[in-house]
Amino acid sequence: MTRLEEYLNTRLANIGLSAAENKRTLYYSGQPKEVPVIGLNERKQAITLPYCDPNGEVATYEYEGRQIPFERLRYMEPQEYEDKDGKKKTMRYSQPPKTGVYTYMTPGIVRRYRLAEKIKTLFIVEGEIKALSGDVLGLPMIGIGGIQNIKDKENNTIDDYIRMIIDRCKPDNVALLFDADLLDVKYSEDKDLATRLQNFCSAVINFMELVG
Repeated sequence: MTRLEEYLNTRLANIGLSAAENKRTLYYSGQPKEVPVIGLNERKQAITLPYCDPNGEVATYEYEGRQIPFERLRYMEPQEYEDKDGKKKTMRYSQPPKTGVYTYMTPGIVRRYRLAEKIKTLFIVEGEIKALSGDVLGLPMIGIGGIQNIKDKENNTIDDYIRMIIDRCKPDNVALLFDADLLDVKYSEDKDLATRLQNFCSAVINFMELVG
């Protein structure tokens, strides 16, 4: 077993999925295909997270005139890079360049959507892994890539996938759950310590306005 396979098994165990349960059905132009919930990319030493719309149809992006299935990578080891100012940073996740914002649909949400099942509370959390953990526990949960990734920025409307779920499954409540690092404000000279808190506050206000 490779180190990457061991890493995948650890992540699956943390979620509550066995290796045998690590599968889901996605649809390619309407044709069902069984794929891993979390796959492997040995070349990039990362686990892969395939995306779909609420109906289970595989999400795609256009590249050189072709529609390519969209997925995000979660690296086994954080990758180092330099930003445009030459500052060194680390990255845990990546996706194809210029592919924009996608919302992650869990297997349970796809099942509910295809059945037009009424949802009492739709939970939206940061990250696919957390969304899958909630899904395993039976919670109607989907994942976003960051606190501001909840809208179509061109049209200033709620993300299409979220709107599709709301319109069809008619949740009584929509709960936006952020990570526990809200108050992780790092002090430095001349730094505005309110900026981080303001970002979280504006994300919540924007979300309420878009959903309402």
